[in-house]
Amino acid sequence: MIKEDGTILHFVYPKVQASVPTNLFSINGPAENKQITELLPGILN
Repeated sequence: MIKEDGTILHFVYPKVQASVPTNLFSINGPAENKQITELLPGILN
């Protein structure tokens, strides 16, 4: 998730839960605030 200040909320081991009939999705797990420059090399590979 990209936040207003330009940082990214990066989920290391995300767990996704969904309730399809209600169109509701939830992401759980440990999260870290990171800069885009930290994640860019992994995105480009």
